[in-house]
Amino acid sequence: MNCFIAVETHLTNLQKPPKIRGFEWIGSNRRAKAGKPPTGGVGILLSSHFDVEWSESGEDWVATAVRCNKKRLILVGVYVAHLLRGANAKMYAEISNLIRSKCESTDCILIGGDMNGHIPRFDGKSDMRGRLLQNFAEENDLLILNGSERCEGRYTRKSAVIDYVLGSPGAVETVQHMYIDDKRLLSSISDHNLITVKCNIGGFKQKHRETFCL
Repeated sequence: MNCFIAVETHLTNLQKPPKIRGFEWIGSNRRAKAGKPPTGGVGILLSSHFDVEWSESGEDWVATAVRCNKKRLILVGVYVAHLLRGANAKMYAEISNLIRSKCESTDCILIGGDMNGHIPRFDGKSDMRGRLLQNFAEENDLLILNGSERCEGRYTRKSAVIDYVLGSPGAVETVQHMYIDDKRLLSSISDHNLITVKCNIGGFKQKHRETFCL
């Protein structure tokens, strides 16, 4: 594993997870409220062999740009909350602005997280969070990798599909395999199923195989 996107970290304010040798943590925490348990929060646990160019974050999203050979990868982790339509629309708008202002057409953009949204072709039903996700993908020329020919497994939480991985055309070209652990063979520490994406990043001298987990 070279990168792990963690969602609903339940970290607040300036908290950080325990240090893991060989990895760096880039997070976006919720602000703690008196008498209320922490929820939400996202983070990216990144192998220290990556050369980080920049990192940005907002409420329930975090993004970082790293170099791998001659390619630049943009990794984004998101959490879409229930019952916060305005805040969720604002979050997607912020990420769209980030893509337009800081990303180039040659970048490999991978976005993963708990979108808490239903889309008919995956779940047989639709809701506002699912429509927000679809609009976001269309506006930014991103492909939803769930259900693609490179994806094995379907359900991301019990019998529902609410967690997604999106990629730019350049990123999709590098994806070798995406695996949704809906039989819970790899991990059962969360009520969401582990998603693994394996990419082949080409360079002039050799190819790097990078594994991204959600």
